[in-house]
Amino acid sequence: MTSREGLCILLDHLLAEEESLEQLLDCSRDIQEALIGAAPSVLTSALERQSEVLAAVRRSDALRLDAARRLAATFSLDDEAPTVTRLEPHLEPAQAETLRRHGERCRDLVSRLASVQRVNALLAEKSLACVEGLRRAMVDALVESRDYRRSGRRATQDEIPSVLDRRA
Repeated sequence: MTSREGLCILLDHLLAEEESLEQLLDCSRDIQEALIGAAPSVLTSALERQSEVLAAVRRSDALRLDAARRLAATFSLDDEAPTVTRLEPHLEPAQAETLRRHGERCRDLVSRLASVQRVNALLAEKSLACVEGLRRAMVDALVESRDYRRSGRRATQDEIPSVLDRRA
């Protein structure tokens, strides 16, 4: 394999990884919208899609790393995880610039993805706290209710209380 062929293969894998990262970013944004809009069916489908896209990202990342290793080998570099910086001196300036641009694009997508994921984690955490608060309020209302005994049966079977009988 020539260095030119190796570079073309590496760039192909970088482009595939960019595309996968963009899809993952879209999924994360969909998850965020579903969390904000309290749309469980949308959330479920977005999470399923995210799982599939994550698998694609892992595959493209492994292929990119393998291509980078093979390209490094054409320059007699013995790197386990060659970086753009290590490959640059062995490339023509235009090739190095193209490789650098795609590498920066991937890093930018990962950074944006991390930002969206942090917000999603916060939204999910707050949603769970809200649900727990509602559950606790419901349990407290039942435990402190004069209408029901601890056994769960009505205090008096004769009279069925109405919502209108309760005070605010």
